[in-house]
Amino acid sequence: MSRFYFHLKSDSHYIPDTDGKDLPSLYAAQEHGFKLIDKIIFHCVDDASDNWRVRITDDQSGVELIVPFSCVYRQERLIA
Repeated sequence: MSRFYFHLKSDSHYIPDTDGKDLPSLYAAQEHGFKLIDKIIFHCVDDASDNWRVRITDDQSGVELIVPFSCVYRQERLIA
């Protein structure tokens, strides 16, 4: 199990995740990132959400995965 960190980043802002979350795999971290974006969009709808992304890192191998808010936001728009 690795500890993954979910940093929020836009063109002009950076919000680091200093706590992280223990998850069994990178796939589980990606799914958590999608859920995180979904919650943020639900509570803070903003037209600038396309500029935001979640940067997922781990504490062991330096794995990095970037998940743009637009991945989740555009899917929800298509479903609605």
